[in-house]
Amino acid sequence: MPREARKNYNTSFFHIMVQGIRREYIFNENDDKEYYIKLLYRYFLKFKIKIIAYCIMSNHAHILVYFEDIKELSEYMRSVNTAYAIYYKRKYKVVGYIFRNRYQTEPIYNEKYLINCINYIHDNPIKANICKTVEHYKYSSYCEYKYGLEGLIKESLERFPDINCLYIDNIFEHKEIDYSYMDYEEDKVFMNKKDVIMNYLISKRINKNKIKENENYLREISIDLNKKCGTTHREIANEFGVSRTKITRLINKR
Repeated sequence: MPREARKNYNTSFFHIMVQGIRREYIFNENDDKEYYIKLLYRYFLKFKIKIIAYCIMSNHAHILVYFEDIKELSEYMRSVNTAYAIYYKRKYKVVGYIFRNRYQTEPIYNEKYLINCINYIHDNPIKANICKTVEHYKYSSYCEYKYGLEGLIKESLERFPDINCLYIDNIFEHKEIDYSYMDYEEDKVFMNKKDVIMNYLISKRINKNKIKENENYLREISIDLNKKCGTTHREIANEFGVSRTKITRLINKR
């Protein structure tokens, strides 16, 4: 089998990014994130690739992979995304495209870049103000590494022991981690304030329609969003369909 990835890029490590069409949410509920991870695992067993890290957010996903034949990756991602699109359309009764493009790839050329990329992927929920520590986010590979859980990472290491590199021991050492060259334009768009609010509500399992019915609850949520997530009074008011004056009064209430 030809090693096209190495021939074209001089590397077999790639950072894969998938995104919702028009940057819309495609992993609306936690069940959706769990299902996409199941698909990653299901089709991973059929192809000669290795999953090194992953993180499933609300409107995008990051997957770090190793492969020797780029055709294997193409078939793998096509299988995963096609199966998820069928599931999503059936569940939400929608038509048309689900993903913005097939996927985007970024080659990884050295070990430092590899370690930084793993940490970058695992830190996505913190960047989105969903949680304060990476181990509190259930839809990434971080806890698989830290606690040796069954899943994609353990299976990958068992299938490819010959590339069990030093990065496995180094991903928990956050010394001099440099994300400046990895601040993808897509993530700048993903992390706008509307996404921050929606990710916060999803992570807390909060029904937005019920917030306005309870003023104390609205105040509590507004303070959290303002103080912890950095959203403005106007952004909160627009999201919940109330006046900015009301949000300001609630936040400043003694």
